[in-house]
Amino acid sequence: MYCEVEDVENNKGDAQLPSSTDIEAYITRASEDIDAAVSERYVVPITTSNVQTVNILKAVSADLSAGRMILALAMASEDNNLQSYGRSLISRAIEGDNKRGTVGLRELREGTFVLPDATLNVSVSSAAQFSIRITSPEPQTGVDKSYFEYFYKAFK
Repeated sequence: MYCEVEDVENNKGDAQLPSSTDIEAYITRASEDIDAAVSERYVVPITTSNVQTVNILKAVSADLSAGRMILALAMASEDNNLQSYGRSLISRAIEGDNKRGTVGLRELREGTFVLPDATLNVSVSSAAQFSIRITSPEPQTGVDKSYFEYFYKAFK
């Protein structure tokens, strides 16, 4: 896992989060999604002691975990402000935030930002390293989109 329960709790804002066991489930899911998104570029799970890489992965995982959890809580209570906050955390995890200088999952997947000291995945072809090949027809149009793009679009 790329972050700890405390990292997610630091992103909660005013939301009342569930038990640490439930939070760990969201962290596990976020870590799995990060691995899936970057597996064509890096050997996963990414293990390194490089502080910059560790902090980037921690921030992405914590934002994705907290955002999903907050959205789940907000849906139950129909709290629009909380839903907006949850979506903003997910967006920051995927897109990054230039104002805050954070890197997003999209940059890691596409290789526009290279994680220092992370082991590159040389077992896949060069062409595969530059694009996600996992696709699924988009329900509304039938057009193939990556799962990553479909997931992102669902929270926009």
